[in-house]
Amino acid sequence: MGARADVSTVVAWLNTHGTTLVWLAVVLVGVAVLHKVAKLLRAAGEAARLVVWVVKVPFLGAWWAGKGLWWLGRQARRFWRTSLGLVGAGGLVLLVGAPSAGVVATVALVAGIAAWCWWFAWRESFTRLVGMPARGWWRHWAVYAPRWGRWMRRLGLVVKDVISETSEGVQTVAAVAVPRLVRVHSDPWWDTLHVALAVGQAPEDVTAKISHLRTALRSDRVLVREPAPGVVDIAVQRRDLLATTIPALPIPDVAGDQVDLKAATIGRTEFGEPFTVPLLGGHLLGAGETGGGKSSLLWCPIRAVAPAVRDGLVRLWGVDPKVLEMAMCRPIFHRLGTGPIDAHAILLELLDLLEQRKRELAGAARQVTITPDTPLELLFLDEIGALLKYLGTRQQQAVLAQLLALVQTQGRALGFGVAAFVQDPSKDTVPVRDLFPNRVCLRVRTSSQVDMVLGEGMRDLGALADRIPHHLPGVGYVRSEDQKEALRVRAGHVTDGDLADLVSVVCPDGQSLNAPIPEKYLAAARGDGDGGGGAGRPKLRPVA
Repeated sequence: MGARADVSTVVAWLNTHGTTLVWLAVVLVGVAVLHKVAKLLRAAGEAARLVVWVVKVPFLGAWWAGKGLWWLGRQARRFWRTSLGLVGAGGLVLLVGAPSAGVVATVALVAGIAAWCWWFAWRESFTRLVGMPARGWWRHWAVYAPRWGRWMRRLGLVVKDVISETSEGVQTVAAVAVPRLVRVHSDPWWDTLHVALAVGQAPEDVTAKISHLRTALRSDRVLVREPAPGVVDIAVQRRDLLATTIPALPIPDVAGDQVDLKAATIGRTEFGEPFTVPLLGGHLLGAGETGGGKSSLLWCPIRAVAPAVRDGLVRLWGVDPKVLEMAMCRPIFHRLGTGPIDAHAILLELLDLLEQRKRELAGAARQVTITPDTPLELLFLDEIGALLKYLGTRQQQAVLAQLLALVQTQGRALGFGVAAFVQDPSKDTVPVRDLFPNRVCLRVRTSSQVDMVLGEGMRDLGALADRIPHHLPGVGYVRSEDQKEALRVRAGHVTDGDLADLVSVVCPDGQSLNAPIPEKYLAAARGDGDGGGGAGRPKLRPVA
């Protein structure tokens, strides 16, 4: 009975779980079959991949070989000097065979002696044809090229091809384009990097990073110019040409008609070129704090045109509220005043001469020819801020500003020029500031004054006049009407002995050119006469 009960129990359990056991067996068999199939497929896949690679390798080799040849061609065209040198050297080796060590040493010795003789005898041509290209090639590949890509990425001067962007700002980038460093031109003082911009970049993107470039390149001065569309030149200063004092340039030993009145040389630029200012056809404003070197901007142009002053082709007019600056050279000034009344009278006389010259040239010429009968009339205003802001009444200041504006706006083609100097270049102090097309900013106190003198945004472009050290008087930044960027310059240092030489050149016989201001203009300036109307010119009223 007991055995029959056990069998019944087993049968009952099988009836209950039999289906489950069957499905479990099916699953196990299926897994075994799938495993076997997977092994067969894996073996077949490896064989198939092997076949694909055997077929694909020749095509891949041809593709990479063509791509490599294309790259080599581009590099050969881009660096044609290096390529020609390598091809020439390789061809020579193929023709004559590899030279021995003695031959190489002999050739190197002869080449070195020849180069030294060339450098010693014709240094300028050697520097231009050998030294500068070799230095530029070396600095290109040894200094700039290894770091170029990293610098551009860290400064943000790259163009990203963004495929997509999530709402959280995460971008998917396909490629990054970097500006290409084409070549480097190097001299003892500057490295000029010729850079081809990537598509999507503008020169303004580079100029906006001037401060960052100056830090990355470890240079006190970096300039960015645009010589052609899509190309910028980044000039990196290596040595400062303006660190030492420049003596006053010698007075030209020429006849007066040989003096270039449109480009008077008064110093040196940061590139070693002559620093010139136009006296004929341009007005000059010089701004800088006390000790900045404004006296150099006053006397250096006068020294540059001294022969023309001596021969009567240039006539000097001066107003010096400080009295001391121009008094040392009083004999060379046609008129010399000290205060608002004198300035008013001198401007009235200049305007009468201007009206007279207008009538003489009307219908005959559009621009005056400088002769002893129609000389260049140059007015120098030292401390113009004192005349237009601090001295006299507000009515006198307004009339002076109006008279000066008339000379500036109407006298350019008629042979009248104005050079003014100020410590505070704000519009409140110099309301006629915008009428000076040529401006020099010496050392100033605040960064905002740089833009006041040179124009908006000039400090951001590298004109750091507020950082000029006190031991560099005469150093400043100049911007003329045909320049986009400010150029760093230094005017010559003029001593009292240089001023004495100036007087002796202009007045060789000791006869003074100075004459007192006519009384009728002084009376008009004081309000005793007709108000300064002059013949054929209406009365002037102060501008409110």
